[in-house]
Amino acid sequence: MTDLRECAGGADRLVVIDTETTGLYPTDRIVEVALVTLSLDGDVIDVFETLVQPGRDVSASHIHGITAEMVVSAPTFVDIAGDVAVRLNGACLVAHNLPFDFRMLDGEFGRIGRPLTMADGVDTLRATGCRLHEACSMFGVPLTGAHRASADAAATSELLLRVTARCSPGSPAGAPSGLPRTGRVLRRNDLAPVQLPDPPLIVYLA
Repeated sequence: MTDLRECAGGADRLVVIDTETTGLYPTDRIVEVALVTLSLDGDVIDVFETLVQPGRDVSASHIHGITAEMVVSAPTFVDIAGDVAVRLNGACLVAHNLPFDFRMLDGEFGRIGRPLTMADGVDTLRATGCRLHEACSMFGVPLTGAHRASADAAATSELLLRVTARCSPGSPAGAPSGLPRTGRVLRRNDLAPVQLPDPPLIVYLA
């Protein structure tokens, strides 16, 4: 494996995903998600992040720092499903421990009866064999704000560029089409939910 084009396995872009969740089990829910879209040249062409109202207690606050108060006004996954799906569909998915993040996203889509499909993705955990903070330290990638979805996704994006030669190729993922897109997000630093304008990539994909 020598470059991102090979790594993407025929996809026209890569989407690095990170989720913060109420726990580790299939019954747990996403409380924050970040998606960083990379071109095949490694340029960041879109970033989507939001807290998510899980419809239950947030549980693991000691890990991710998200409290019940922070997600009171956050969109539910149903609210953001269309915005997430349009970014994932046709992209090669990347994560540090991809099986976990994919399972959590697939579980959320499964609850609305529209599951994801993925034959292969790119897992930087598999490529490096160590936790994200250890891998970042090893390959000289800055990681500030660990266990914030946006910080972890950004660090994983940079890590991917450093370890591409170690990665097995992925392939385009499938996500449901036709879901409404609200553009509604609540990021950790937002005082209230905001509506994101559609970036050119999403207009093109939609």
